[in-house]
Order: sequence, then C-alpha cells, then structure tokens
Amino acid sequence: MKEFITLIGSYTSDYIWLNNDIEDILIETLLIYTVLQVCCAVGLHGVFAKMNAKKRWAAVPAANIAYLGDLCGCRLAGCVIALCKIAALVAAEGTVRVYTIPLLDENIRAYHCGVTCVLLAVILLLRTIAGCFLYRKLIRKFGLEGWWMLFFLLVPNLTMLFFGFDPDIRG
Repeated sequence: MKEFITLIGSYTSDYIWLNNDIEDILIETLLIYTVLQVCCAVGLHGVFAKMNAKKRWAAVPAANIAYLGDLCGCRLAGCVIALCKIAALVAAEGTVRVYTIPLLDENIRAYHCGVTCVLLAVILLLRTIAGCFLYRKLIRKFGLEGWWMLFFLLVPNLTMLFFGFDPDIRG
C-alpha cells in the first residue's frame, strides 16, 4: 500500500509541479479558493435573505454551509460539507509545507503527496454525497427542478452565488 501511495504521489507531484515555481502555484490556488469562498458567502447571504434567516452567518466560513443545512432540515449533511472544507484546506496546506521544506529524500515528498491525494479524494467523495442530500433539500425548498443538482455538484460556490442573486428564485 505504501508503494502505491508513493507512486500516486510521485505522479501527482511531477504533473502538478512540473517545471513550475511553487510560489506561483500557491498564489494562484489561494486566489482561486478565496474568490470561490467569497462567491459562496455572497450567494449564501442572498439565500439566507430569501429564507428569512440570519444573514450574518453567511460571512462565517464553513459555518455558513452548516447553517444552510440546518435551515434546509439536513443538519448532518451541512456539517459534513463544512468539515470537509476545513479538512481539505488543512490537507492542502500540509502538502504545501512539505514541498517548501527542503528534504533529502524525494520518496518522503512523494509519499506525503500521495497521502494527500488519497485524503482529498475521500473528502471530495464525502462532500459530494453530503451535497446530494443538502442541495436536493435546498432545491425542493425553493420549488425548482431537479436539473439544478448538476450545477450544485459541479460548481457549488458559483451556483450558490447565482441562487442568491436571481430574483426569480424565491423561498
């Protein structure tokens, strides 16, 4: 199993950091993550307003999704998505720290990157399953068609932004 994870990590690290400067990748990734979280928070502010809920919860990262789950009657799914967001951020930060520290052995880097890839895959699977429950309840609460689920599963933050701003979607 250790060899398999090391192999995954070596392939991933070769493709992700292939002749790129790690600082540029970190800045781009952090910028994209921040923009998507701001889009989600702004969209949730609008969704909370449509649901006559406390809008200030939209500004709290990760807790805003847990609060949305509580409002939709799917508290567990909201908490799972919130915890997955936090765990993914911590796992990615750990990998970045390993790659910025000069190590003597490349296998340690590859193994750590492989563990992170497996961990992120499990987190994405959990987040997708919990998202199916939460977003289905949200779509039903607003009385919309089921094809909205596709957008919520592919780009949840941007779909939430659209949900918050679209005047035709009412709670």
